[in-house]
Amino acid sequence: MDREKHKLLRRIERRFAVVRQQVALHGEMFEYIEVADEEQVLKLIDESCDDDRPSLQPYWAHAWESSIGLCETLARETLDDKDVLDLGCGLGLVGAFAASRGARVLMADAVPPAMLFARYNSWQWRDRCQVRTIDWCTDRLPQRFDLIAGADIVYDKTDWQALIEFWTFHLKPGGRVVLAEPKRHSGKEFQEWLAGKNWTIDQRIIAVTETNFPIRLFDLSLSRSVVSVR
Repeated sequence: MDREKHKLLRRIERRFAVVRQQVALHGEMFEYIEVADEEQVLKLIDESCDDDRPSLQPYWAHAWESSIGLCETLARETLDDKDVLDLGCGLGLVGAFAASRGARVLMADAVPPAMLFARYNSWQWRDRCQVRTIDWCTDRLPQRFDLIAGADIVYDKTDWQALIEFWTFHLKPGGRVVLAEPKRHSGKEFQEWLAGKNWTIDQRIIAVTETNFPIRLFDLSLSRSVVSVR
């Protein structure tokens, strides 16, 4: 193992017990690590926080079906030489897969430990990957993207306005936002809420190949009138 990669793994293992996983993506086995016990993450939160901050919840510690389904969707995209943002990246599975398809990727999340996992899981493509801790409610990046991908990031209604402002600021002309979520009621409400807000949105339901778990995919783009005045 690469010495620097080994040091990164040791750094992760000092805080978390990890487990290696594999998932078949685009005809190849894709390996990643995740937290072995999500209860360990909850315990760390309880020990270090007096309040229940949503950004610190352990959703990032596992590769959910939405992430895998989003990877399967990106396998049909032409990503070579594209700038891609994996927003709310968690373990970095989506960003790492996009990089494996030739994209230049920034993986971003509000939770610092997730950045360690994202770095490790994208190590093979580190020349095309960056990681950064951000808060989409307050932070802005010095670049724009052809594609912004997000798995399970629209479950909280209080984030919706901040998200569309963040996307609007960071999309290149003609860029798109592709989201995946596990058919929550909030996902349906998000689609209804977005109507009339200068976005076009296409929705479809797919089943994740390995588990047959159904997820909802959103494909969003800004209306031409908004793009023309940016």
